[in-house]
Parts: sequence; C-alpha cells; structure tokens
Amino acid sequence: MDIDILHLKLKPPFAPGSITRLIDDQLRSLPDFTQHAIAFSNQTSDVREVRGPAMTLVDGNGLKLWQRAFLLLPERIRRRGFNQIGGRKHLIYLWKVTEILSHLNPRVIVFYDEPKMAPLLRSHVRRECRFVLSQHGLSYFLNSNDASRIYSLKSFDVVWTLTHASYRLERARLSQYEPLVSVIPNGVDVDVFKPASVDEKRKHRRTAALSDDALVVLLLSRNIPKKGAHVVVDCWSHVIAKVPNALLWIVGGMPDDYEAYLANLCAASGIRESVRFEGRVPPAQAARCFAAADVYVFPSLFVEGHALSLLEAMASGLACVASDHHSVREYYTDAEVMTVPDPNIAGQFVAPLIALLEDAPLRSRMGLAARALVEKRFSRDLWLSRLRDFYARQLSLAT
Repeated sequence: MDIDILHLKLKPPFAPGSITRLIDDQLRSLPDFTQHAIAFSNQTSDVREVRGPAMTLVDGNGLKLWQRAFLLLPERIRRRGFNQIGGRKHLIYLWKVTEILSHLNPRVIVFYDEPKMAPLLRSHVRRECRFVLSQHGLSYFLNSNDASRIYSLKSFDVVWTLTHASYRLERARLSQYEPLVSVIPNGVDVDVFKPASVDEKRKHRRTAALSDDALVVLLLSRNIPKKGAHVVVDCWSHVIAKVPNALLWIVGGMPDDYEAYLANLCAASGIRESVRFEGRVPPAQAARCFAAADVYVFPSLFVEGHALSLLEAMASGLACVASDHHSVREYYTDAEVMTVPDPNIAGQFVAPLIALLEDAPLRSRMGLAARALVEKRFSRDLWLSRLRDFYARQLSLAT
C-alpha cells in the first residue's frame, strides 16, 4: 500500500498527552494526504478505542524466537545491537515497525519519539523517503555521540521544532547539525477553546460543583512531578491568606505516590478545603474546565516545547501565570502571560497569583490579549495550513 505520511509514536492516540492528540488531529483533518500511524499497546481493551483504518497498534505477540531470546539479555547488551535502543517495549516497537514497512510504501515518515530508530529503518524504505524528526520537546538531551548521529542527514532530512529555541539549544551543543529545520508552533481550535460568557461560566461551574463566589485557579495537566503542581500547593497558604475565597483546582491524572505527596502537603499546610483534586478528564471536557476558571497556572519545572494546555487557556481568555520557559519568552509578552523566572524557589507564584486574583480588570485585559494573540498566530487553522505546506514540500522532495 502506498501512503504519503507515516506517523511513528510509541503511545497510542487515546493515551494521555498532547502529542498523541495532535497526531490524531492530523489523521482526521488533513485529507489532502494519505496517512497512517503505528503505535504500541499491550492492552487488548485499547483496540476498541482506535478510530478508523489509519492506525495500527502493535504489541509483543508474534515475536520470532530470536527476538524473544534477545529480550532476555541484560539491557546493556541489548543496547549494543540496535543503536542504543534497549528497552523491551521500544525494541518490540522497532521490530514491528520494520515488519509493517514491508507492506507500506511511505513517502514521508515522521518520528515523534525514539529518534534512534531512524538510521535503523533507512534500509527498509525506498531511497527517496523523507525522514522527519518532530521534536515536540525542547530537547532530547542526548549525549554528544548520540546527538551527532541523530542530527545527521544519515538519520533525518528535516527537523520539525515548535520553537527556534529548540533548534538553538541542540545546535549549541553539537559540532554539526546537518538537517534543515522547520519551525511549526502548535495550534488550538479557537472555536472550541473560547471565552465563556457570565451565564456559560456559571453553568460550567455548577456542572463541576464549583461555587459561583470562588476565584478559581486552574492547573490542568498530566500531573507528574516535573509539571510542578507541588510548587503551587506549597505556596497556596500564602495565597488564601490574602484571597480567602481562592480555590486551587488541580485537574488531570497523576501517579498514586505523587497524589499522596500532594495530599500530605495540603494537610500539613492546612489548605485542604481550598484545594480540589479532580483527576483526569477526557480531552473533550477540557474546554469546560477552562471556561469555569478565572486564572490558569502553568508551573512546569522542565523545559517545554510549546505547551498546548497553556495555549488552550489563553484561547479561553484566561489570565495566565507560567514558568518562564523558552517558548513562553519566544512567543508571548507580559501583556499575555505573567511569567515566573525561578519556579522552584519557594513562594515565587504567590505574588503573581495574588495580583491577578485581586485585580479583575487586569485579569480581563490579560485574557483579552491572550485570546487575540492565539487567534492571530496559533489557531488550529493556521497550524493545519502550516502543516499542509510542510508536508507538500517534503512530498515534492520524495519523488
């Protein structure tokens, strides 16, 4: 079967995470190209959630005898045979992708993770096939030897980054950086994520069992420690000392041990009544959470690419407080996002959160400015248009 674009992402489209949602959106919204995606899932119950024929899920069934034997070896030995790829799941994914490539004939392959797979797959596709690294994080933080192999034309023809900062960070670490770079920032659906009227906000709050009188600070994320929820929880007692009706609304799934850590932190600080843990909500309900909130806080502690949740909050007309990352500085000004330079330092979020919670006109001005910027530069339609141009160019070079 001949196809235009093959997407390679270890996680399936129904797994948590913004990248899987963006791949799913491409499969649905770019009918100009024939596309397919390959993902890994070892849970048979997941199969029923795959929509349409454009997705292949692979698992550990049907491995060859030598492959099963190879997986029994220590990981340090496994890494030697497959370009430093040693994890069992990652090796199974590599082998299954290699098999599937014998039935597909892609003209462009987009790698969203496991960039070390690229040179191993070169011999399994036609010579003209374009290899694209979609670098959605700021960096893969590879050691210098691995990075030199990845950012080589032997691995990739082009690197798609979300920011100029992503390119500059890696380029500064390497003596060579051979592929061309295309900067394509994320986009959000401004018809789905939009400011709520007073009546709409009241309705969404009642649905979520939130008080009309509360000033709600929303943190919506895949809540793992590096996303920084504990940083806001740690300083929340100082916030409610000044704004007693403030409520911290933490939405998103999290590991059990991290949830217990946050719960203990709340109890020790005496703030349990003003912090609410919601758990994971389906992506389709995320817009309702933004519509019910007054402020969005983004306390991420690691280097982000171009955070989709922050874009969604901005599109929803929320005033936002965010850790000062490269993408925030590159794309936003103080008029749209209030930044925190040193998020790990205790208490850094106190002053900006209090400033926004106590000043309704400031919240309104920042929310309007954020919405206007997203409409102008980061709408889903613009994102899809940029992708169409990008893929059309790659396909023209794959003939």
